[in-house]
Amino acid sequence: MKKFLNLFIISILIIFLFSCEVNSDNNKIDDEQVGIETNIDKVEISLSNRHLVWKKVNGAEEYLIYLNSELVGKSINDYYDFDSTQSGDVYVIASKYENKHYIYSQKSNIVSLEKIFSQEKSLKVFSINDTHGALKDTANDVSMAKVATYIKNLEKQEDIIKIANGDIFQGSYVSNKTYGKIFIDILNELSFDCFVIGNHEFDWGFDKIKQYKDGNMENGEANFDFLGCNIIYSDTKEHVEWLKPYYITTVNNFKVGIIGSILEKGESSIAKDKVENYEFIDAVPLIKEYAKKLRNVEHCDLVLVSTHDYDDDFNNKIATLPIESKIDGLICAHTHQYIEEYLYNIDGTKLPIIQSNTKNQSVGYIQYNYSIDNYLSSSIHHDYVNNLVEDEEIVNIFNNYNQLFLDSDVVIGYTPNTLYRSTLGHFAGDCMVENLHVDLAAVNTGGVRTQINVGEITRGQIYDAFPFDNEIYVLNIKGSVLKNYCSQQSDYLYFNNGFNINNFNDNEYYKFGLIDYVFKADYAQYYLKDVEYEKTNLYIRDVMELTLQKGLH
Repeated sequence: MKKFLNLFIISILIIFLFSCEVNSDNNKIDDEQVGIETNIDKVEISLSNRHLVWKKVNGAEEYLIYLNSELVGKSINDYYDFDSTQSGDVYVIASKYENKHYIYSQKSNIVSLEKIFSQEKSLKVFSINDTHGALKDTANDVSMAKVATYIKNLEKQEDIIKIANGDIFQGSYVSNKTYGKIFIDILNELSFDCFVIGNHEFDWGFDKIKQYKDGNMENGEANFDFLGCNIIYSDTKEHVEWLKPYYITTVNNFKVGIIGSILEKGESSIAKDKVENYEFIDAVPLIKEYAKKLRNVEHCDLVLVSTHDYDDDFNNKIATLPIESKIDGLICAHTHQYIEEYLYNIDGTKLPIIQSNTKNQSVGYIQYNYSIDNYLSSSIHHDYVNNLVEDEEIVNIFNNYNQLFLDSDVVIGYTPNTLYRSTLGHFAGDCMVENLHVDLAAVNTGGVRTQINVGEITRGQIYDAFPFDNEIYVLNIKGSVLKNYCSQQSDYLYFNNGFNINNFNDNEYYKFGLIDYVFKADYAQYYLKDVEYEKTNLYIRDVMELTLQKGLH
């Protein structure tokens, strides 16, 4: 009996030891064991800061996490967190216990867990947007020399990333006359990192901007990348080759990827002949693709989207991207609003969203902080710079264009009353009627950009109010067609003072002054496609200056 009992105990010990040996196989796996005769799919992993995530795969019961080929953890979930002391190459193997032994998937892709170099680190991402040619202080503009002082004050604290987020060049006399070259000089001096294309970068024809990346120093050359991931050629559907979809830089131990985009279908806000060779497609699928690459291939700590757009639907789509394509900050533009808000990504992290006012009326940045005890945190900061002193280096750049500034300051008229945008719109119609001898005239409401205050009127102020190079056409139009068009579009047009559609007869022909941007638009061509016209080679600014020089009516 005693002998039988001893044999029973020995059998139990053998079974227990065998079980331990089987379980120990789950801690150490020979390469020959991985992925052989298994129905477990390979895992695809991604790493955000020190948070490892993956999608669960069919057949898996457990996931083994390896760091530098050593097993460091197991999880039955779809995530794993590393601590601040760990660094190296990471991969994951899925496993399950079947027929008294473990089987394994193939090794996942490998991601790199970088060492934390300091206890704490922070980064400021500064941006300007919709400056519309604002260079010096005016009633509506804040000087770029003051913005420069603000930037350099930030740089005294730490290095920053600087982004120009579209609609920077077009909108003032000096910038228009140089096709934005004065801004190229300024942004180069301030070492801007990248420039996201806005819709008004097309206003002079896109080739005027392309020349700043053509390698020819004589016509100006940008020391930064132009971004536009969703701008394609309308015929080939290929991405514009001299624009980059994203920009990568490393600042203060942060490796940062910045994806640039423009508002989808924003071509409608540009003169048709200036944008007919291009399309602005949906950026969200592209952002999803590039963000995943920036995180998992380029191993960026931060992935940002700088978009010349502000739209709730777009913003929400960015916030709901999968974790492997997560965006850490959204820098917006186009709507000229002061924006300081947050959404939440699907993993619960904050998504800061910023936009500054037009013409440097406010500037701002997103600050990111990270310590070994905390995940990434972010905050938005806005400031007004109108009381700062001007930076001398930027003032020296102004001096290089002194004659153009003098031309801009030439007084061409006087107004005893404030000329609001609607007043200026109607007055522009009066100027066309007076100088072109037409029966009626109109400009689009969006073509008048600002008011003019009481006092002397300078040439520069006229450019500020009417910055677009839209040529005036004179249409020979039948009264019935005119009535049909005006009845449909009158809410979007400023007509000359005294205009009354009832004064026009259906069967008579009239001379109608209209700018080319409005005339060539698809909605206008629906009514006006068969109308005869002639070009005048004049802009609104030209006829207004002629009238003002005679004395304001």
